[in-house]
Amino acid sequence: MNCPTNDTCSEVPENIRQHPDVFASGLEVYYSLQTQQKWRRFVTLTSTHVHDSELFQKVLQRYPNTSTVYLRGDDLKKIQLEASTNVIATEVTDDDFFVSSDESINIAHHIERLLKVQHVSSESLGQEMWSAVFSNNDNVRPDITTLILNEIYSRNDSALQEALKLAVIVPRTLPPSSPFGRMILNDVSTVFARLKACGLLTLLRSKKASLGATFVLRSTSDENDHALLTSLLLEGRKVSVWNGEKFVVKPMPLNKIDLASFRTTTAIATVQIWEPGELVR
Repeated sequence: MNCPTNDTCSEVPENIRQHPDVFASGLEVYYSLQTQQKWRRFVTLTSTHVHDSELFQKVLQRYPNTSTVYLRGDDLKKIQLEASTNVIATEVTDDDFFVSSDESINIAHHIERLLKVQHVSSESLGQEMWSAVFSNNDNVRPDITTLILNEIYSRNDSALQEALKLAVIVPRTLPPSSPFGRMILNDVSTVFARLKACGLLTLLRSKKASLGATFVLRSTSDENDHALLTSLLLEGRKVSVWNGEKFVVKPMPLNKIDLASFRTTTAIATVQIWEPGELVR
């Protein structure tokens, strides 16, 4: 029995259901998944597809005259995803053309190559190069967080110094219900008490803009300062480490990208993608 068409394949199980005695013995089924063809298509990737990425727009606005920028891994992936979606939405308009996840990844890889991505470590960055490391408003530049921690530490109050190191570098755990995760409330309170005793709360407040901290305003100034300090210490745990003399930025992978190719709207690449075809009859 041969099923050369979809209609024939549909008739066979119906006949088996209606006449089970005929097929009760001696039935052997052979099938193949190699009867599908793939159809090749070429789509044009332009800088417009990348420009229309919401996150890439933020990068361009932040660095209007800069050719080289450093992105964290999650930010690069988000730009690739947004740009790939734009390519598929504007270049593949056939209702019957399905772009698989593999082909979406293929497009994303082309975008990475066109951005001339180089994978580097933050350890290779000089202090002046941190200004080219893109950060969302949700996170503070690691070098700024570390700089503020060192500025507080340099006040030469031994109790404050020990409390600060304890709050940032000593691993602690709290019940999952804790809003501060790994942060110990006593650590924050101890550092806060020493800052207040040393008259350094003004220093902390002066760093609010640099920290980019967002929190609900409390009823008292002390509560606001406490929330700001908590934000600083939480960020410090993520990005800073003690090297025996001072706080330094934890080594982190970064992606160096070239913005020059994306400041025009010209076509910059042709990408080959494949469409699963219908069964061969």
